[in-house]
Formats: sequence, structure tokens, C-alpha cells
Amino acid sequence: MAGRKIECFCYRAFSALVGLILSPVFILRMIINFRTVETFFQSGLSSDNKPVIWAYIASKRQLPAARRFIRELSASYPGCQLVITAKGINTDSLRGAVGQNSIIMTPPYPVEFCSKAIVSKIKPRLLLIFEDWLLPNTVRDCGDLGCKVVLINGRVNRKARLLNRLLPGLVHITVRRFDLLIMGTVAEANRIGELGAVLRKIAVAGIEPQSESEADTAPRDNRSDTDLIRQTIDTLGSILGNGTNSLRP
Repeated sequence: MAGRKIECFCYRAFSALVGLILSPVFILRMIINFRTVETFFQSGLSSDNKPVIWAYIASKRQLPAARRFIRELSASYPGCQLVITAKGINTDSLRGAVGQNSIIMTPPYPVEFCSKAIVSKIKPRLLLIFEDWLLPNTVRDCGDLGCKVVLINGRVNRKARLLNRLLPGLVHITVRRFDLLIMGTVAEANRIGELGAVLRKIAVAGIEPQSESEADTAPRDNRSDTDLIRQTIDTLGSILGNGTNSLRP
């Protein structure tokens, strides 16, 4: 147990060091994209103190799946405010996908380097992570706030396997902090279980990512995906219990 805590400390120290080393790059990016940074600091939440659901989309590949999931989620929890953060997706594409009722938050730093600032700013009740779960700082900061953390369409990629070889204790603690891990396939569910995830918190409900071009030019029958999404939301509600009941109006 002590070894795992040391690994977590080393990771946070390493993250801080990398952030410091790369700060000139981030500052230059902030200057170039001043309007985006200004939007981040000025983006306020509703004055009526709606419960916040924060969705983090880890790749452009997951955007169509996230779009369909967010649509159903908004219908299930109409009294909540959705805040969307995405990696590698421009604001216009993101806005067109998630609609006008969601707040688009584009932090000046990668999420892992400023997770504490984001969490303290928006105070989410629920964090949804699409695909890439390897966000130890973000998952920990949300957990410290009492925020439920759920993975959607999770998979164990090469980066996760590499980090597991280097810092297995950190990976073990991170996966066990999730309240629900909804994996894309049975094979991925087995892999996340081997990394130390709590087995009763693992579910399988792969929502087809579907490419942007396919979504825009060749609409297909999404009834099966819609059923999976609704099933996922029901699973989320039944497993998290009071954590999601507090999100309902």
C-alpha cells in the first residue's frame, strides 16, 4: 500500500515538473489562442446552481458516440448543466455535436495538468470519461470532491499497458477509484479487471464510435446504439444509486 502511495506521489510530482518544463509552450499557446483562454476563465455556470455533469471526450473518434450519449443523458437529467471538455476537437465541431445547452470548456493546459482548477471551478457531481481512463490526477481530484466518476467505451490502450509496467500501483489505484467502468467489449472488460478494477463495477456496453464522415454522409440505423445508451444510463443510475438520484430535478 505504501508503495502505491509513493507511485501516486511520484506521478503527481512528475506531472507538476512536466507542466513547469512545458509552461513556455503553454503560455505561448495561451497568447496565440487568447480568445479560447478568455472563454475558459469567463465561462460561468448557471446562476440557478444546477448540478453539473462534466463530460471529457478523449478523442475525435468518440465524438459521434458522445453526441448520442449526451442527447439521451440530457433527456434523463433535464435539471443538470452539462460541461464538455474534449481533446483534439475544435470548438465549432464540438458545439455542433453537443448542442447549445452545453457549456464548452477548453482549458489552457491539458486536463491532467489543471484538473484541480477545473474541478474547483465547476464542482461536478458526475464525471463521464469517454474512452481514455488514464487520468490519475483528474479522477483523484473528482473523487476528493465526492464526484462520481464513470468511464464510457473504455479500452486498455498501449499507453495504459506501458504505465502499468512502470507504475502498476498508480494504475491499480486509478482504476479502483472509478464508480463504474463501461467497457467497449468483453475483452476490454477482462483487461481492465486484470489491472485491478473492482469486478462488480465493470459493465460491457460498447457504443459504436462511428467516424465523423460516416455520421455526416451515410446515416445508419442507430436503434441498437440508442438501446445500448439507454441501457447504459439505466445501469449508471442503478449502480450509482444516490449519486445519480441527486442529479434529477
